[in-house]
Amino acid sequence: MLFDVKTRLLTHKSSTVIKDILSSQYFADSWMIELQNRLILFFIRLRFLWSSTAILTEVQENEKNKMEY
Repeated sequence: MLFDVKTRLLTHKSSTVIKDILSSQYFADSWMIELQNRLILFFIRLRFLWSSTAILTEVQENEKNKMEY
């Protein structure tokens, strides 16, 4: 696949090459898998950040309450 793309890049106009690559089933499958992986990682990081922030906020509130007593 890579050699095929490289050959097309050298012999065809770039717009035709891009159109061919985007329309190929291999690209569609790999692109969707990559997108899914990136979205999964993004939501895992977002969830981790949200839970760490919630824990940090709770700890700060507990420290503040201890100071008030």
